[in-house]
Amino acid sequence: MNRSLAFIFLGLMLAACADEPQYHRADCIVRVNIDWSTTNGDKRQLINQIADAFAKAPKMGFNEIPPSSAVQGDKDQFLFFQYNRDCENRVSNTEKLLEYVHRTVQGSPDMEVDKGTFQPGVNTIRVSGKSWIDSDPSPFDDRK
Repeated sequence: MNRSLAFIFLGLMLAACADEPQYHRADCIVRVNIDWSTTNGDKRQLINQIADAFAKAPKMGFNEIPPSSAVQGDKDQFLFFQYNRDCENRVSNTEKLLEYVHRTVQGSPDMEVDKGTFQPGVNTIRVSGKSWIDSDPSPFDDRK
């Protein structure tokens, strides 16, 4: 009986820990560099199609769909995504999603995942909430 109670208690403890945030926001941000010189398409329309393709990408067994995105840069040359899980694989997940985007968005520009680390901020992406350890938004944007 005591052993059964111990296992039930252990199970409840593990379940409670599963809801705790595991990542800092900077650990979950990825930047995609967009080369607009490689397309003649309408930039706004392509940005919408690219974001839509990311959101609608099928679960392919290796990818996580980032729930948040932001277009940045004086020429809309950066696309930031912020994951809320599997953040250690954010670069490879985004690369795989870009392959999907290139196959599905006709006339999409050349895009490359930047392997740098980015801080949340007004010039990157500032999503906050219970999914991250540091849930308070920062007004600063610094690249590590």
